[in-house]
Amino acid sequence: MKSVLIAPSKYVQGRGVLQEIGTYVAALGTKPLVLWDSCVKDIVGGTVLDSLQRAGLAVIDVQFEGESTREEAARVAQLIKDGGADVCIGIGGGKTLDTAKAAATEADIAKVTVPTIASTDTPCSSATVWYDDDGNCIGWDCWPKNPDLVLVDSQVIANGPVRAFVAGMGDAMSTWVEAEAVTIGTGWTKGRYMAKDYVGLNFAKVIVGDAHSLGCLRAEVLNHHIRVLYQLI
Repeated sequence: MKSVLIAPSKYVQGRGVLQEIGTYVAALGTKPLVLWDSCVKDIVGGTVLDSLQRAGLAVIDVQFEGESTREEAARVAQLIKDGGADVCIGIGGGKTLDTAKAAATEADIAKVTVPTIASTDTPCSSATVWYDDDGNCIGWDCWPKNPDLVLVDSQVIANGPVRAFVAGMGDAMSTWVEAEAVTIGTGWTKGRYMAKDYVGLNFAKVIVGDAHSLGCLRAEVLNHHIRVLYQLI
């Protein structure tokens, strides 16, 4: 049996790391296109643009239109080509990041994902999930490579909506179910019955500890949701 690891080229996580995005992006190119919506730009725009400009990068600022459609990805890819961008940075939720990955792949340039909420699986993956203009999922594509850089500012994530934060926790806590299904499906049984309760509960404890240390979420809200999630597993 063989093991295969598919992952981003670089993963950076920490409190305030968005202030350093210029340094990391400068290692990939000189002219980044930044894709985000107006809400995300209002929250992190000043930090991101200041860091990119301090790194001497010429920024192309593009507003995401709201759905990760093939047409939206094609539009962004054309803007990349017209503007001569050599890095595409998606900042925001899953649909923004999926569109940025697709556009970067089409234009054959480096791709960077910067999630601003916990409730998305897309930052590290090579895939794009497609929707139509009405928000209906219509399929997906898996691209040849994962992002060149994933940058996660834990302060931004923790400051996000509690609902999105808790959804991300639930997703992470349920990963053991997916892993067990895979091991059963492939016949690999070593470690199959690992301490699922231990993993799930202690992950929740770590998340809560981080959130409390960042001073941004009400303990009683998180603890309530954790109790519900833990009952489910």
